[in-house]
Amino acid sequence: MIDPRKSLGKISKLQIILILLFFGLCVYSNAIFHPFVHDDVVFIEKNPLISTLDIKDIFFSPAPFSGSSDIANSYYRPLLDILYRIQYQNFGKVAYKYHLFNIFLHVLNAYLVYLILSFLLDEQMFALFGSLLFLIHPVQSEAVSCIVGVSNLLYFLLCSMSFYLYLLAKKDAKSFKSSVCYLFSLMIFAVSLLAKEQAVVLPFIVILYEICSWVYTDQDIKDDLGPCKIVFKGAGYFLVLLCYFYLRKAAVGSSLSESFLINEELGLRILSIPRTILLYVSLIFFPVGLHYYRNIDILQPFLMPTLFLSALIVVFLLIINSLKSTKQKFLAVFGTGFFFVSLLPVLNIVPIVNEYSFVLAADHFLYLPVFGMILFVIVVVKELLGKYNIYKRMIIAVLSFIVVILCAVTLRLNGFWANEISIFERTVKYERNFGRGHQLLAKAYYFNGKFDMAISEYKKALGIMLSYVGKVQNAKAKIIYLDFVKEINFDLGICYQGKRDYQSALRYFKNVSSLDPDDGAIHNNIGIVYVNLNDLDKAVEHFEIAYDMKKDDLMSMKNLALGYMKLGRAKEAERLFMRIQQINSK
Repeated sequence: MIDPRKSLGKISKLQIILILLFFGLCVYSNAIFHPFVHDDVVFIEKNPLISTLDIKDIFFSPAPFSGSSDIANSYYRPLLDILYRIQYQNFGKVAYKYHLFNIFLHVLNAYLVYLILSFLLDEQMFALFGSLLFLIHPVQSEAVSCIVGVSNLLYFLLCSMSFYLYLLAKKDAKSFKSSVCYLFSLMIFAVSLLAKEQAVVLPFIVILYEICSWVYTDQDIKDDLGPCKIVFKGAGYFLVLLCYFYLRKAAVGSSLSESFLINEELGLRILSIPRTILLYVSLIFFPVGLHYYRNIDILQPFLMPTLFLSALIVVFLLIINSLKSTKQKFLAVFGTGFFFVSLLPVLNIVPIVNEYSFVLAADHFLYLPVFGMILFVIVVVKELLGKYNIYKRMIIAVLSFIVVILCAVTLRLNGFWANEISIFERTVKYERNFGRGHQLLAKAYYFNGKFDMAISEYKKALGIMLSYVGKVQNAKAKIIYLDFVKEINFDLGICYQGKRDYQSALRYFKNVSSLDPDDGAIHNNIGIVYVNLNDLDKAVEHFEIAYDMKKDDLMSMKNLALGYMKLGRAKEAERLFMRIQQINSK
């Protein structure tokens, strides 16, 4: 029989930290020198507010780039915003410093996983193995390699600290230390809610732990506990949660509950939950095809996924029932329940819509839930080592091989975050019908001078967005997709300009003008195309339209003045140049 305590009894906490740090730096070494990409650019590199630290404004204003429409949720993450601004003051625009911060924070989270598993399992070897799985698992790559993935790392850090303090408080419930731990647990939970909305699951995890403890304890102790005490222990966390919802409502002007009322596809999203859960389970046990902007189509059939999920639950129950000790069953049930409960905010009951019938099922949503599945796996592995002691070397060899494979897969996934082309090429490989994926890949191609490839992707995106315009019934959604159509037509015009195919550029710019006749800027672009086609009369005609629509636009004013000069209309040109000089002097 393996005795884990004898195997690793001499390893100190410092040595554990060094082991985790070594694996963390090795597995994420190839992500350290990646540049800012995609959301990193929006939230940090080109965020106009990043250099200011106005606490009042941060806490009582919506996130500057959060959605506010019927198909996008408003974010309220003031703690995350504060972190970004503090990082910027210390790191500036040096990307590798942000990446190192993420890696060290991920290692710290793995150590907290080790502490929690040590408490639950009371065996160091299994706790270390579980924390290593958490550290190196490929589903974590998106959260760690993407700089703004720090939101997941931060809320996990705070939630796990809060939960660990709750466990310490529960250990010696009648002592002064217990009260202090419980108070700090509540305080840290309150802070975690300001980092990311997913933290709302912690009160339910606490209740789940209390219920599992009550179910799998001796009858005498069970009678002493009772349901009322279980509810009482979770009451503090729910009180904090209610205060958070009140603060959120006051700050952003909407509550999460309103998303149920304004969205018409709630039933379809609920029916898609079995498919989503099966997807997440498969990604943990078979981390193949991980990619950015993963989608679930809520219009897909739901019967077979529901049957498969039911069968999977039966398998889990059979495994749990086969465990020998009551403690092992308790931990396996809690681990499984933890996985399901922590998934609740990301099952699209409250919608996270990418486009049309596609709801987001991001890999980074698993950053917290993966802990529950790891706990379940550790319990099963422990049972196997105890039951099949003669095969312990083979079991350990298989587990070591799995660790090596997971490290290799994570290293490979990190590489895709090196630039936006590799990110979105992988996205559209798996999400072929995702219009925004093709659009984002096209933008990446364009900014790298690959105009033909950009045009090909833009046309795919345009076809998808036009199909949505024809299908949606909601007027606000139709406007959103028409805006996408307009934007893609404009970008196609820019691409053809880059290729000096001015006739094609003109065609797409005119498409934009027909979609939005009041957009003066597009007339400026059309004028530039006519200049390149040596048709100055038409160029000036469109520059005049652009100028009439926006009298203080320097670009259209300058182009119109130059057009007048080339047509010999010197006085009109001089008047505009004087107007430009007056504006510049101000």
